[in-house]
Amino acid sequence: MKLIGTTSHYVTEEFDDWSIICLDIARISHKDSVDNIVRKGRYLGKIVL
Repeated sequence: MKLIGTTSHYVTEEFDDWSIICLDIARISHKDSVDNIVRKGRYLGKIVL
């Protein structure tokens, strides 16, 4: 099993604060196609934001 993940951070025009506001992960495996991994990543991005 492998994991992919995405995070959201607080960002303004002056700085990018690397403190993580939100984090989510999804499980993937060698059986997942590239398209399936991309779909999971996009879904995580929507959830985290």
